[in-house]
Amino acid sequence: MRFIERIFLGLGYHRKYHIIVALLSAVFIGVSLFFLTIQNIDAAAISQFNGRLHQFSADSLSQADQLIQAINNAHQSVIHQTQVGLWLTIAIYSLLSLISAWVMTYRRFKETASYLLLGKSQADITAQYMFEASVTFTITFFLLSLVVLLFSKHLVVWWQGVYTQQITQQLNDNQITTQYADIFKQLFSNQLTGFTPSAFLYPDKSIPLIKSPTGFIWTYCIGLAINLLTNISTIGLIQHFTTHHLADSQGE
Repeated sequence: MRFIERIFLGLGYHRKYHIIVALLSAVFIGVSLFFLTIQNIDAAAISQFNGRLHQFSADSLSQADQLIQAINNAHQSVIHQTQVGLWLTIAIYSLLSLISAWVMTYRRFKETASYLLLGKSQADITAQYMFEASVTFTITFFLLSLVVLLFSKHLVVWWQGVYTQQITQQLNDNQITTQYADIFKQLFSNQLTGFTPSAFLYPDKSIPLIKSPTGFIWTYCIGLAINLLTNISTIGLIQHFTTHHLADSQGE
């Protein structure tokens, strides 16, 4: 009980630091959910694209292999961009979490020394600081997740619009409509489909491909792991405090 009490006392006493942790966490959570949702939207778009391919005859599809491959390559480029963005987000959040954890541990020198005088172990002190950051991250995650879920329909439409711009840019960069114009015309000649040639390439922004944002569990697990690991790393600094504390005690 004393350990839990110390955690919540630490949250209150060092609230400015934990507000910073909460803000960093909120940005990480929001950006992570964005990238993971974009990936899910792309998966739904590919599934829709593959479903529409079944409406064409086998002969037509065999003549459009290059066009289909070019479209799939455009989707792969979008996935690659989101993966890079996601890993960059994780790297930046990890670095900022590490810096903030070490700076805060340094500023809590007197508090750490007091715990050592009371006979608390290095592991016990590290665990307290670690759980303080984890509680802050968890509260931030659930509050932000609630907001995201409340506005999920609007966010899905907005993020799908961003995705449509991305995939459109990739298709235009690859000059699919011009480079494969003849194949495109041939594919749609004498074919009855439930969609227009434009809808074959570009997802409709007004019709959501998914129901709600995704990636909540993944984001929480990664974010929590980052907070745990960065605070565990501060045990080296606490060991430094312990060495100086023992040296000062012996000197007295």
